[in-house]
Amino acid sequence: MTITKKSLSFLLTLVMMFGVLCGFSTPASAASIDGRYPKQSITGYILAANNKTAIAYSSRSCSGSSRIGYIYANDNCTIQEIYSDGIVKVKCPWTGYKNGRVVYSKLSYFFQNTSSVSVETAIAKTKCYNKSDLKTSPGYVYVKDKCYIVGTSGSYYQALVPWNGGGYKLCWVSKSAFSHTHNYTSGYEAAHPHKAYMKCSCGAYYYTGKTVKPANCTTCSPASYSVSNNVVTLKGVRLYEYPIGSKVPSSSYYFNVNGKSSYMGAKQCYGYACYVETKLYGSCPHTNRSHFPNIAGSVNIKPTASQFKSLITKAGVGSHIRTGSGHSLIVASINSNSLTIIDANANWDCKVSLRTYTWSRFLSSYPSIAFIEHYV
Repeated sequence: MTITKKSLSFLLTLVMMFGVLCGFSTPASAASIDGRYPKQSITGYILAANNKTAIAYSSRSCSGSSRIGYIYANDNCTIQEIYSDGIVKVKCPWTGYKNGRVVYSKLSYFFQNTSSVSVETAIAKTKCYNKSDLKTSPGYVYVKDKCYIVGTSGSYYQALVPWNGGGYKLCWVSKSAFSHTHNYTSGYEAAHPHKAYMKCSCGAYYYTGKTVKPANCTTCSPASYSVSNNVVTLKGVRLYEYPIGSKVPSSSYYFNVNGKSSYMGAKQCYGYACYVETKLYGSCPHTNRSHFPNIAGSVNIKPTASQFKSLITKAGVGSHIRTGSGHSLIVASINSNSLTIIDANANWDCKVSLRTYTWSRFLSSYPSIAFIEHYV
């Protein structure tokens, strides 16, 4: 280490003392621990070689005023915490600190890829290397070791490898240590915010960077409709013009919407579906086509119950189902076992009705689907 660290540390102390005297304060960061990575500590080196460095800071803010020096290419560091905003808490060698100093820096100085991470299971004992130059090896990755892949270069991965004594070692490992043809299936974590992942039967998995809102989670998908005096409230909007049991126009393309006669471009069940969409979103496919796409794979199909459930869950409450038999329904609620719909003219009487179906029972009544529209 050079005297630079001491000098910057002394200057920082003066700045902090001045801040206290003047009543300044540094706001706490709201960033949380990044759950994509292991909770245990990670030892290793920054990405840079030769005399390149990583900037070290005294506080989580990593602001210019908290800059205190550098982490060097040959400093063996211990990453103690990784935050969701890309900042790391790290212990590194430091002049004047016998056991090293805890500082803050940026994850990008250590990991080649900070946007995504996957987990791979080793299938062969393979030598690891401290850096991408492959000059120094601290040991091996062993069969069944579950490693976090955080970078790639040619035929090597940058990986967090489980290490003797606990924690992980930041290493470069040949991809051959993990050679396996993965067959991923999608899933999501039970805990909020339900991070989506792809997982292989071998145990390898990676996060997609997205979250999902399962229909069977009452926190993510609370009750989407209610009924009072036969008036349905859907997504917070009262469909008061046409209560349950009332009749919709049988031959007119115009429906009452918020005190006005509005063009729906359809009549009976289709017109009623467009009426609901207009109430919820201010327009319908016949007046604003671009905002109501058909979801992928939903055009003239005969889905299985699981496929249909997946499509409707993706489309969500308020989506419009058009059956192959020519009937239109609006999705009012979704859960793991069933869906509730609201429609008109189901019995050829133009009356509005509300019904709940299991996924298989719906397809028994309407085996083919012409399309499924949802608002974007």
